[in-house]
Amino acid sequence: MRLSMNTRYAVIHASFWGAYGSLWAFIALVLEYNGFASAQVGVVTSCATLLSVFLSPAVSSFLDARPGLENRHGAMALLSLAAALCLLAWLVPLPRPFVLGACFALIGAFLSSTPPFQNAMAMDANRCGIPVVYGFCRGVGSVSYAAAVLLLGFVLERHAPTLLLPIFAALTACGSTAAPTPTAEPVQTAEPTPEATPEPTAE
Repeated sequence: MRLSMNTRYAVIHASFWGAYGSLWAFIALVLEYNGFASAQVGVVTSCATLLSVFLSPAVSSFLDARPGLENRHGAMALLSLAAALCLLAWLVPLPRPFVLGACFALIGAFLSSTPPFQNAMAMDANRCGIPVVYGFCRGVGSVSYAAAVLLLGFVLERHAPTLLLPIFAALTACGSTAAPTPTAEPVQTAEPTPEATPEPTAE
């Protein structure tokens, strides 16, 4: 069964904000578990924010220069890179603090750069004549964020923070696969028929 645009867009927001809450809300805990000091945690999160300032415009310029690429491609690429780095940090013992810190800083930058492209996806759909209820879909994302933080808070009482990494990767994968193609069939308008001219009547 084919999902509607609003359903797919709601899934995108639910998976993204759930993933954001599952990792970035607990980033200090994850880094401290891996031996980072409080000052180093601050450096990683600050670098993530600073990188996103330059990353988002760079990706936008890249998409604008290639007509075949859309905003959904930018969002999918950023989420895919974040998921790949997260799995790398989970499966491979990266040198710390520099390499592992850089890895998490890039993950944070990719996450912070994704929402503008998701918002633009709604505008693309509306431009194609497909109405998207942005407020509802974004509200679903907020509920997902709150639920993820609440539930994972209880989970972390019994499990190590490294469990968050595969959860984050799985949620970002769900968001990437749900990305819709906001194209609509052109509306066929009936060609105006010429008005019938009255036949001349014999006087």
